[in-house]
Amino acid sequence: MKLPWKKLKIPDYKAVESGDWSLTQHDVPYIRGYFNGLQRNKLPNWVLEKGNEIWMSLTPMEVESQAPHAAAAYGHTVIMGFGMGMLTYNVLKNPKVTKVTAIEIEPEVVELMRLAANMEDWQGIEKLEIVIADALTWTPDEQVNVVLADIWADIGSMRLRGDMQTIQKNVKPDLIAGWSMELDYVTWMQGQGYEPGDEDAYTYSEYVEDIGLPLIEQGSDAYPPLALAAARNVVMYFWSLKRGG
Repeated sequence: MKLPWKKLKIPDYKAVESGDWSLTQHDVPYIRGYFNGLQRNKLPNWVLEKGNEIWMSLTPMEVESQAPHAAAAYGHTVIMGFGMGMLTYNVLKNPKVTKVTAIEIEPEVVELMRLAANMEDWQGIEKLEIVIADALTWTPDEQVNVVLADIWADIGSMRLRGDMQTIQKNVKPDLIAGWSMELDYVTWMQGQGYEPGDEDAYTYSEYVEDIGLPLIEQGSDAYPPLALAAARNVVMYFWSLKRGG
């Protein structure tokens, strides 16, 4: 399925270690995507780990899930959770973006990416400011247009909505997006008694109003059904892991 957002570009990486953190390549031929389901993995699968804990990888699950976030960026965009720098790399290329502030709590992650991804050569790197801080307590000293948050190790974290509301209160952006927020929308729909097939721009606007966040993709007819597809694919992904395949 062709998604309504531009495909994300991947930086050129090399394997690097820095402190407890490492970036290594572990290719998988077939893997489940976030919106598109099981597919041939055409990308080199780089994995960011702290010790034995995976924090990010470049599977279709991760890359597809960040596409709507990159598309929403404009003006002063704040990226919370630098990770492997993929989202930052794409947002910097966006001519609608005038400044990017990346908030990262782990200085070793930033140093790892400087070594692994030739950050000094990235298009638009002059727009980037990296701040070592806790995303849940950081406050800006200038207006922020968009916040794109990915600070959770687990997809669909139970802390997601509460953390996003904390970030909104502290930063007050015009728009905000959180990694795997689609799953929270589907969970909210279930709690309201909606059924599959009810996902549309109207129910999404109800959700946005109820949780008090100026989320991206409001008014989109394409996005709510894709959110349901994402929820199904995440369930299938964990089911396949449980079965060992």
